[in-house]
Parts: sequence; C-alpha cells; structure tokens
Amino acid sequence: MKDNLIDKANKLFTPALIFHTDIIVKRARRIYIEPNDGKKYMDFSSGLATTNMGHCPLNFLIYP
Repeated sequence: MKDNLIDKANKLFTPALIFHTDIIVKRARRIYIEPNDGKKYMDFSSGLATTNMGHCPLNFLIYP
C-alpha cells in the first residue's frame, strides 16, 4: 500500500515539490509529524508549500 500511495503522489504532485523521504504522514500537529510506524518526528522541512506556523497551531484554532 505504501508504494502504491507514493507512486500515485509522484504522478499527481507538481515536480516543484521535492520529497526527501518516503514517509506517509498519519497525523501532523504543531511541529511534529507522525507516520504510521508509531515514531514521532520534528518537521524541519520548508519549501514551496511551507507551514511556517506549524501544523494546526492552537492560537489559530482558538477563536475569541
């Protein structure tokens, strides 16, 4: 399944996006990325589709 999703992504996404790993992300929260393997990684990536504020930062999710 993992290889199938990666092949599909390579066909659909613009070549301007560069993928440095073949991690399939299950969840992204604040600065962390959690793939299906149960590990937790800090997201140091930045580029064309940047998330400079992190993934779902609480101060953007809480409304006055």
